[in-house]
Amino acid sequence: GNKMETTNQYAVMVDGKQTPSKLYTSLPDAEAEANRLAIETRKTTYVLLAVSKYELNEVKVTKLA
Repeated sequence: GNKMETTNQYAVMVDGKQTPSKLYTSLPDAEAEANRLAIETRKTTYVLLAVSKYELNEVKVTKLA
C-alpha cells in the first residue's frame, strides 16, 4: 500500500566488500551480524540505517501489436 513505512531498516556493510544485500528490521540483529562479520573478516564493519527508500510503483506497458 501507500502508507508510510515506519519500521527502521538496517544494513550491514563490511569495509571493502560488496554492498549489503540483506536488510534487518531489528537493530540488535543487525549489530549481532556486524559483530560476527567483524570477527570473521577482521575488517571494520558498519551498521547502516536506511534513510530513504526508492521503488517503482508501476510499469508502463505499451501495446505494439
